[in-house]
Amino acid sequence: MAEQLGHRINGVIQESQLISWYQAAFSEQRAESLGSRVLRHLRREFDDEFPFCSSEYRANFLEFYRERGYDQISRPEDGCVFYEDDPF
Repeated sequence: MAEQLGHRINGVIQESQLISWYQAAFSEQRAESLGSRVLRHLRREFDDEFPFCSSEYRANFLEFYRERGYDQISRPEDGCVFYEDDPF
């Protein structure tokens, strides 16, 4: 199945191994040297998976939104002509 999807299996990691690894990474002995790297990699993975959550995207979107004047569009409760009540 993995080959059909184009994925290679490099190994199997058990949940207990992950827990042990994270506990070691965030232990007092390694927190300063390893903990920050783990957090940085997790953040990068999160940003790759959910790019619309990044602060850079939000800043660019707000600029785009304001440039287009979308922030000036009235809301339905303000009587905007672009909104109509749903007849159903």
